[in-house]
Amino acid sequence: MHRPFLILLVLIAISACAGQTVPAPPTSTPVPESPVGSLIVYARSVAPGPDYEHYQSDLVVVDEAGQVQRTLPLTNVLDGFATRAPNQAVYRTSEGYFLADAARGIVQSLPMTQAAQFAPLVADQLGVRYMLMVESFGGPVSPSSRVNYLVDLERGSMVELNALFNGQTAYGLTLILSPDEEYVLAIIENHGLAVIPTADPGRWRTLARNDSYLTAAWSADSQSIIYAIRTSTDEPLMRVGIAGGTPTTLLEGRVSGWQMLPASNRLLISDDQGLVILDLASGEQRRIEQCAANYQLIMGASDENLVCPGGYLRDWYVIDMRTGSATLMTELEGSTLRSPEYQRWAVFGTVTGGDVIMSMPTQIVDLDTGRIVVRIENSDIIDVAPDGSAVVVYDEENSWPGSIRPIWVYGSDGSSQLLHSGLAVAAASFSPNGQQILVGNSVYDTDPVLGPISVFDQKGKLIRTLDISGISPLWLEP
Repeated sequence: MHRPFLILLVLIAISACAGQTVPAPPTSTPVPESPVGSLIVYARSVAPGPDYEHYQSDLVVVDEAGQVQRTLPLTNVLDGFATRAPNQAVYRTSEGYFLADAARGIVQSLPMTQAAQFAPLVADQLGVRYMLMVESFGGPVSPSSRVNYLVDLERGSMVELNALFNGQTAYGLTLILSPDEEYVLAIIENHGLAVIPTADPGRWRTLARNDSYLTAAWSADSQSIIYAIRTSTDEPLMRVGIAGGTPTTLLEGRVSGWQMLPASNRLLISDDQGLVILDLASGEQRRIEQCAANYQLIMGASDENLVCPGGYLRDWYVIDMRTGSATLMTELEGSTLRSPEYQRWAVFGTVTGGDVIMSMPTQIVDLDTGRIVVRIENSDIIDVAPDGSAVVVYDEENSWPGSIRPIWVYGSDGSSQLLHSGLAVAAASFSPNGQQILVGNSVYDTDPVLGPISVFDQKGKLIRTLDISGISPLWLEP
């Protein structure tokens, strides 16, 4: 849902918490407004900088017709992410952090030093609303103290979180947003668990203290926390309600990881014996021994089937969620799951970059039927659609990493289309709704590789080619 951009004017206002001070207001550079449609923001290289990761660039805004609307007053842009407000994004530059409204051309500096760390809590199809900001003092390698903030980009608030730890410096802090987005779970290493209401962060409460936590997660209904604690003998899986109270044990043994199923009140739990499917409502447990023990990575799962690796992390099985029966998928041997979690479509393959010499086949598995519906030989994944139903890949046939390689889009319905006859280093990304694809050049070695930016639909039909050159395009609107 779009919110008025007025929230930017109060971004730095501190939420009502005792003892906090309000930082200086951000500086801004206004640009006259003009009506625009869907926007694409990309970094246009000016010249390589002294550090190849810090190439000089500025931001250019392009509308849905491919026309340049304006250049935003930001230079040396390194990276960024879209927020949920219309046409708004947070950018990291060599000079600090900025919040930019691409439609209005307003750029505001955020009170973060260049050494500060920031991370989005959730990056979904609507963008980012909350992020964690950590400022370190005393040096980035061995900081003497840290200040942790929860930044709400929609309400325009920034809450200092050190009060949760009685003013102590916190290390190993993890924040997890609840599915209904009404709470933030704070996992504090060697301190405990705390729940922060997003509407009123000052009313945070502690759920448990003085335990060493492995991991924790929300239940599907956002009403309880599921977590594992390290004891002298094992890591049992526990559950506690958001109001507190006595925790209950869900599973004994040495738990190494788990995940919720998307539309049911069930857990997938990996322990030292394999995989357990636990129904949280009835308490029924079903053990799947074919799945690897102590497997902590994300597994593809729908409410019909899941895919999991076998004991040597090479053989993949499709597990029927209703019966627990396992089917060996020899075609997936040696593959790695690359798709978004909890979707109908599971995508397997190698991701572009790194030291990959010979690429594995890219394959799309329909988890409703447990069947492979797409197989692309000798391919390298560039991007996967948000729902996993399509994938953009390099065609690695008779090519070598870094050489000119054709770029294709493949759909779960068996469709395929050539997007580009060859780019040395492609930057391709699906729009947040998965209906369009941006294709352009990325950065390679020490120099930015400039090239045109094109927009395709999900089937690979060219919609438009932008009359500009640049690198690293970013969607701000679906």
